[in-house]
Amino acid sequence: MLFTPKKIPLSSIKKSSLYFFAFSLICFFILSPLSKIHAQSATDASSGVNDYQDTDLSGTDDSSAAIIQSQQEEQAASDQAGPTSDDIDLTTTPENPASFTNVDVHIASDLVDLNRYKETWVVDGKTVQSGIGIRDITVETKDYGQTTNVSVAIALPGTTLEKQFVLEPEDLTMMWEAVDSYVPPFYQGKKLPSKEGFIKVVAIPNFQTNGKSFDPSTGVYIWKRNGNIVSDAGGYGKDSFLFKNDSIRDIENIDVDASDVADANEAERSINIPIFNPFILFYEKKTTTGVENPMATNTLYLNDPSTSVTAEPYFFSTSNGDPAKLSWDWTMNGNPLQISDPTNPETLTLNNPKEQGVATLDLNITNPTTLFQTAENNLNVIFNEK
Repeated sequence: MLFTPKKIPLSSIKKSSLYFFAFSLICFFILSPLSKIHAQSATDASSGVNDYQDTDLSGTDDSSAAIIQSQQEEQAASDQAGPTSDDIDLTTTPENPASFTNVDVHIASDLVDLNRYKETWVVDGKTVQSGIGIRDITVETKDYGQTTNVSVAIALPGTTLEKQFVLEPEDLTMMWEAVDSYVPPFYQGKKLPSKEGFIKVVAIPNFQTNGKSFDPSTGVYIWKRNGNIVSDAGGYGKDSFLFKNDSIRDIENIDVDASDVADANEAERSINIPIFNPFILFYEKKTTTGVENPMATNTLYLNDPSTSVTAEPYFFSTSNGDPAKLSWDWTMNGNPLQISDPTNPETLTLNNPKEQGVATLDLNITNPTTLFQTAENNLNVIFNEK
């Protein structure tokens, strides 16, 4: 079978060509700008990368770049130099030792394992210890005003680190007194504090500044009571501390830190002050000899027509040292006794009943201004014993 091509009219061919040509023009004008934009974006991106690589922190100015470079060089030099004596920490215990005091000296480091190297300790030019891992020694301070030179050399591979310091005793004396504690006029001992009594502590620094003895009135003081800082008590020139026992403590612990204004010299010390209970002692008072020694036993033999018994309270808190401010309660065999002279309640006159017998004399003293100051004592009186 023969295939006979179908004739297409010429007018139809011309129309199709015209349509194709028009479509091609439209695609050219649309796609051509997009390709230019894409090419420009690629060029800009490549240029940005090149610019970043070429400038290397070009966003910083020259001075900033110089600082960064200098810091990098210093770090590199430090890494190459290795540890120095500044990397060795030295501590003493106590931190501010007094004269003739044993001081524990210790070295430590976060960079150097001191247990693996030889340490040589020298005190006043004399080697006292040397060996591997010797990180501690004990040194005794000298007298007030004298110094002790201590050094330690640490032998590292290729170098030796040396640490030096000077021990100078910075002593401090603490004294205390029971301000309002009562004792008889003839008593020669120290007045002791009782509960709720007032206590005064004085600090006397014993160190030198500029070759001269330190003036305590020019020092700066920090006071602690039972571990707590008493801010109102401390400060410039406050070398004493007055306080009242709070009745619940049998011991008062007082710490003081004293230093000069420049903080170049410093000393510290701590004391424990015991609290006592007041008590009463009986004395026989004779017209010829006066008050005799306290009675060895609580027994009085009365053969004379009369005698006087004096009771002396110890360590009560009194106003102006006047025991008459206390409350006195005398009894004989449980019966109250009348005090003939209220201004002199401590003395009692006993008359001999002229017959044999025994009586019990009791005395109870309380302090009306406190809650816990009280004392009691008794005396057996034996009349006309042959």
